[in-house]
Amino acid sequence: MLQVNVAHKVAIPNNKNKPKKEQEIYNNEEIKLLFNALSKAEEPFKTMVYVSFYTGARRGEVLALRWKDIDFKNNIIHIEQNKVRTVNGTVLKETKNKRSRQFVAPTVLLNKLKDIYSKQDGEELIFNCYPSTYTRQWTKFIKDNNLKYITLHDLRHTNGSLLASKGIDIVTIAKRLGHLPATASAYYLHAVSEEDKKASKKLDKLF
Repeated sequence: MLQVNVAHKVAIPNNKNKPKKEQEIYNNEEIKLLFNALSKAEEPFKTMVYVSFYTGARRGEVLALRWKDIDFKNNIIHIEQNKVRTVNGTVLKETKNKRSRQFVAPTVLLNKLKDIYSKQDGEELIFNCYPSTYTRQWTKFIKDNNLKYITLHDLRHTNGSLLASKGIDIVTIAKRLGHLPATASAYYLHAVSEEDKKASKKLDKLF
């Protein structure tokens, strides 16, 4: 009798012919519903989602953030590492594209981080959470609050699409999210702002 799964350490090869999943993102009204639900959520999950939304960082990048990566004085967040799952637990590695990045974060996010910083006792990592645990918490949160289901990675796409819809150039979006400009273009140039939709409706009512 086998005591362990002999295929446990086998890496499944990527199927390059598999069609990519279509992005699901939140529009402005759905973002308001998300924030309303988050106001009643518990820590540290609440702040993890705020960081994911406002930075567009990957799940592992959010969970690998250290307090020394947060420059409260200049409102800058440094993304330098990524928490990944292994057979023996989790490890901190370099980012997906092997490049660190930094960007100015909104004050509203820095204030939320300051709140939990004051309640911690010398921890190095901001969030002590397993990647799959964060995903399960997110899925349960979405279901419990009757929100449209999107993945945590789709929350990253929501950030990029929102910036594109507000007129932020693709190079800046790519830099913030850790994309190549060509990749960012493929993801976010299709984004149509809510204001543009309203403008179209106004034209429909001219005659």
